[in-house]
Amino acid sequence: MLKLFILYLIIIVIEVFYIKYFSYNHESDKLKLLKEKIEFNVKNENMIDTVIKEKIQSYADLINQKKMDYDEWCNFLRKKNAIRIGNYDYTLAALQSVPKSKEIISIVAAKSEELKGNLDISLFSEIVKLKSASQIDGVNTLETVHPLVMIRTSQIDKVYYLTYRWIDPDTNENVIRKSFYTKWESKDGLEGVIMIGYNIEDINFLKRYKYIDLIYKPELVLTSLLLFVLSIVIYKIQSFDYIRIKSMIFLIVSNIYLLFFISRNEFYSSISTELQKMQEINSSILDLSFLSSVNIFIMNFIYSKHSKLFVETAAIFGVSIILLLTAIYKSTTKNSLYEIVGARITNQLVFNMSIFLNAAIILNFLYYTIFISNKKK
Repeated sequence: MLKLFILYLIIIVIEVFYIKYFSYNHESDKLKLLKEKIEFNVKNENMIDTVIKEKIQSYADLINQKKMDYDEWCNFLRKKNAIRIGNYDYTLAALQSVPKSKEIISIVAAKSEELKGNLDISLFSEIVKLKSASQIDGVNTLETVHPLVMIRTSQIDKVYYLTYRWIDPDTNENVIRKSFYTKWESKDGLEGVIMIGYNIEDINFLKRYKYIDLIYKPELVLTSLLLFVLSIVIYKIQSFDYIRIKSMIFLIVSNIYLLFFISRNEFYSSISTELQKMQEINSSILDLSFLSSVNIFIMNFIYSKHSKLFVETAAIFGVSIILLLTAIYKSTTKNSLYEIVGARITNQLVFNMSIFLNAAIILNFLYYTIFISNKKK
């Protein structure tokens, strides 16, 4: 009993330590690189602008001044692919308008892996479709000027710039991007723009939140305490051999999931999206009633066969019902998106833990059927 209590205290300390000192600082390598590059871009914006403008103008001059023909120039750009400033590469893109059409093709792609089949030439509309497919819950959005407008409103030997919302291909983050472009024109009458851009802001950084920040703390503490109480019940009843190990495994596994859940992060979405998620959870709670009926049958069966295992199973079932009642409980004080998100996360946790406990009941039944009943025979 004392060992179980000490184990619980150790788990709580580890969870608090992880959340406070590690969880908030834990980012993927790609996110860290994006953050570092944006900081470099903002700090050195004037210098980067100057270098990019000089480079794209010099590249455009090669075809504008007839120093290279169209095919030679395209091959040259594909070999160059990017310019290096400091420790970072800034990829270039060359777009071309299709004669007698409103379509645009990319003859040199800034990120060729985005294009189907890794082709060097792809429709710009296909690139936008692939980008749009990366949108999550309406959070990531595209907002850019169509290249055809850029081509028709620009002049040779002049460099322009624009800022727009884009989706970073490496991290799938919604960013503000600044791009410089200039017009090019071949001796065959083909025309387009060559451009180089860079990210100046990660929009999703401000929209990202961790579950622990918004989850309802009373329900979180209640869930944790109920799991501890259940481990004590399992420890005390001693329904079969190695019960102490079973109670410790139950306590550790349930709290590992609890830590994993509250450490997750998401992006803020709209109120309608959150309400839809809440409705889906509520519908799933109703679906769980079937599983509860199965578990009542299991408990009736165990009651006549193994009294100690029945008490343990009944305790697990009772806690799962308490958690479901917590999820079903309605509050009318949710007046903001944050409160709605908090309620949805809380209901999601207690519902998932209820699933976990119902699965434990089924495992008890399987253990009795496979091991204990065979011993009696």
